[in-house]
Amino acid sequence: MKLQTFLNRFVANCKTILEKNLVGIYLHGSAAKGCYQRGISDIDILIVVMKRMDIKTKKALIASILQLDASDPQNKLERSILLQQDLEQFQYPTPFQLHYSEAHKEKYMMDNDYMCMDGLDEDLAAHIVDTRHRGVCCMVRRSVRFSIRSKIGIIFNLL
Repeated sequence: MKLQTFLNRFVANCKTILEKNLVGIYLHGSAAKGCYQRGISDIDILIVVMKRMDIKTKKALIASILQLDASDPQNKLERSILLQQDLEQFQYPTPFQLHYSEAHKEKYMMDNDYMCMDGLDEDLAAHIVDTRHRGVCCMVRRSVRFSIRSKIGIIFNLL
């Protein structure tokens, strides 16, 4: 399946499951920079939601990803879901609502109760900066302003 088709299906699934809670979906990494290699690269996505998701919604998202992944295992997805307020009032390490990647795929497949959720991720700050500089907006419902303040006071405004 072509990358654009895969992304279209992914975005449609997110819109259906998250409904009005969905703020935006942003592609970053190699796919956004034009150097994605199918079967080698992963598809890096940040999803922003307005409010915390319940467990039923989180499980529905994981199920939709596993189903999409099964239809084309060459397109490897890595995605994190973040709260809008956590981007507007940035903290490091960055909190996330839910995470999916190849590293967690087998656990998600083997254990219906497994969830990589409600944690802190030191890598998310770099993903946010990458999204700001070279990311692609796949879908947006609301304007999001998220900022990162470094230890020396430099502010990056991400739209």
